[in-house]
Amino acid sequence: MIVDNFVFILNIIVATMRHVTLWIRTIILTRKQREQSFIKGVLSMEDGLDFTMDYYDGLKTMRPVNNSSKLKLLEIGGGVGRLFANYPDNCQCYALNCNRLLEPYFRQNISKYPTLEFMDYIVGDVEDMYHIGDNSMDAVIWCSVLCSANSPTKALKEVMRVLKPGGHIYFSEHCLYPDDSVKHLVLQYFQRSMNGMQRVIGNGCQLTRKSWVDIERSGFRDLTIIHVVRDDPRAVLFNSWIFGHGVKPQ
Repeated sequence: MIVDNFVFILNIIVATMRHVTLWIRTIILTRKQREQSFIKGVLSMEDGLDFTMDYYDGLKTMRPVNNSSKLKLLEIGGGVGRLFANYPDNCQCYALNCNRLLEPYFRQNISKYPTLEFMDYIVGDVEDMYHIGDNSMDAVIWCSVLCSANSPTKALKEVMRVLKPGGHIYFSEHCLYPDDSVKHLVLQYFQRSMNGMQRVIGNGCQLTRKSWVDIERSGFRDLTIIHVVRDDPRAVLFNSWIFGHGVKPQ
């Protein structure tokens, strides 16, 4: 027990030092350097998110709503396209991101999947996806998007709007630790303490969101939300996750 507590405290100290260092680097870098640092950070983060892929397996067997000819899938904040392996064959793929910094990596990766029909890379805001028509998508998927949204409620309303009735969402979000143990309450305090720095480092990303609450209130039916707390000492701030699936009412 003593050893476990020591390791726990040590991991928090190391994570704090790392976060403060990243914050200092971020505020002194030029815009070009920040962009390069952002790309490097995303590529590094993507390598550590393979554990999320199993929660998107249901995509592989999806069929178009109302028997339309091809399934239309929108991925929000798709990064470099880590989830392409989970996309159903022959679907029409759309991507929405807040900038074009990762577009070259996204396009490079999707070229490895010839059964996917890439339609458009849209630069826009998840809270106002005016580029995308009402009831036009069979599926909308995302990983770690609500953590950065100014208003998760608006973002989810937009997801609901662009989905066809009967369309599906698949999602994963890092979030605030649950309050089910003293250890997790300590980690909650740590997340709240580091949240201001994280918003600077992560381009608005927040550590303290309870995204499951926003999703539960958003109106999707057949909603499944799984809470997972990982034990990765390299990601003390980001070990609390939710994964889930839901359907837009007919």
